Amino acid sequence: MMRVVQVPSRWILLFVLLTTLLTLIPARADDRDRAYRDALRSELAGIGAPKVDVSEARRLIDKGVVLLDTRTKKEFAVSHLPGARLVPFGAWQLLAGPTIPHDLPLDTPIVVYCTIGWRSGKTVEALRAKGYAGAVNLYGGIIQWHNEGGALVDADGRVTKQVHPYAQRYARYLHD
Repeated sequence: MMRVVQVPSRWILLFVLLTTLLTLIPARADDRDRAYRDALRSELAGIGAPKVDVSEARRLIDKGVVLLDTRTKKEFAVSHLPGARLVPFGAWQLLAGPTIPHDLPLDTPIVVYCTIGWRSGKTVEALRAKGYAGAVNLYGGIIQWHNEGGALVDADGRVTKQVHPYAQRYARYLHD
């Protein structure tokens, strides 16, 4: 015969309360950063575009590089790197290639970014195939830029700390 153990309701309540509190406590920064690096390695594994880190991107920006943001209009309106041009990436671009601003000569140095680097990586691959040898991908995208203290502006050009992370799964990698 099976014996049923009665658990006092206060223990159940305590258990629920503790598990809820643990989910509200943010992950330690080093754990979050390690998870982000792992996500980048996994999600960007098939991207063959040359990449730059945030410090190299800053150096290129100081030299006057063209910045292309391949996120959506909505993402761009929330925040983007100052001086960036919006060149939204769509699924159709996997076949047709990116929409390229007509005023960009082939020898133009270009830094392309998105949320983490997948859309921008695909855009850089297409740009380089069209002869833009100076196009590079910002590895880690706007999330890495933000996490390393990079300036962001909204649609009205006002400085902002907000980042539209494309998908909620990326929001957890943003530092406050």
